[in-house]
Amino acid sequence: MRRLLAAVACALIPMSACAAPAAPPAKPTAAAPTAGVSSAVAPAVAPTAPAAARPVTTLKLATLRPAADAGIFIALERGYYQEEGIELEMAQVDVGAQTIGFLASGQIDVGGGGQSPALINAVQRGINVKGVVDKGSFPPGFGSTAILVRQDLADAGVIRDYPDLRGHTIATPAVGSTAHMAVMKALERGGLRHTDVDHVNLPFPDQPQALANRNIELGATVEPFITFAVEQGIATRWKGADEIYPGQQGALLMYGPNLLQNQPELGRAFMVAYLRGVRDYNDATRKGINRPEIFAMLAKNLTVKDVALWERMVPTGLNPDGRINVDTIREDIERWIDLGMLKPEDRIDPGQVVDHEFVDFALSRLGLYQP
Repeated sequence: MRRLLAAVACALIPMSACAAPAAPPAKPTAAAPTAGVSSAVAPAVAPTAPAAARPVTTLKLATLRPAADAGIFIALERGYYQEEGIELEMAQVDVGAQTIGFLASGQIDVGGGGQSPALINAVQRGINVKGVVDKGSFPPGFGSTAILVRQDLADAGVIRDYPDLRGHTIATPAVGSTAHMAVMKALERGGLRHTDVDHVNLPFPDQPQALANRNIELGATVEPFITFAVEQGIATRWKGADEIYPGQQGALLMYGPNLLQNQPELGRAFMVAYLRGVRDYNDATRKGINRPEIFAMLAKNLTVKDVALWERMVPTGLNPDGRINVDTIREDIERWIDLGMLKPEDRIDPGQVVDHEFVDFALSRLGLYQP
């Protein structure tokens, strides 16, 4: 069980939450073709224009197949990239910091990662990489990151409100990660500071066991580990990130200079296809439309292979209109400065790391999502 949890942990969260920035990356290797990844997948819906009528352009995309990549793979399964004349070439990376390097060097065109100090630092150094669309956030009902309270403490009512966090031991995967930012927000809501709790860096797959062994009292973790811990009676879900930090931006899809400068028309076409996939995901998770079919696609292509588990987990939030929540990035920049992860002179406007031009183009074709 532990090996299974470890295998999927980092693929279910924004990449920056799993590890510190890596050393300069090696060349990415193409992922082995698997079902649901080949560009030859037949569309499940009628195309808006025959694929043969458009020149086919290869677009290189890096992925770890996390739950937050749902929109990417739904669009692939349903043929939306083909309709836009795009053939996806998959590449494998390990952490978000590698993605930034691959994008900057032109080895990939699109990659996902957490909104992180690494991205801020890259932009400060003049690297032409931008976050272009949401790839994981926490609107109401989409708290796929949450704080767990050890079951004996929950039963005793020890942690009821935010001020009750004082003096307790809480695990997050890394300082500055998305989960850690949610903990920081919870502390602020209770009038507390970072130093008012004991922080432990612990990977997501290790947190349920640490809670069971009473090595920690609380854990800020993600699905499917939340569902696992609750169903095993190890812990109680206390509050989700959607309650603690509504709208928090967890992860982004990023473009490098290949799409920002050299082939912006390809970046626009990709965005149209991607947002169509994201909207199908929202139709399934918000409205129940084609839910079994969509969850089967996700189980086929992503790291959680159990369709029944997709039904029980709290879903990842994906903005159907694509826009990135720059206000929460602005908040987190101040927290990273407070933690010493950024220097005060590194403070920048989030608009310097976000480019909504491609989302705006897609919305001009698709219109706004209808809830």
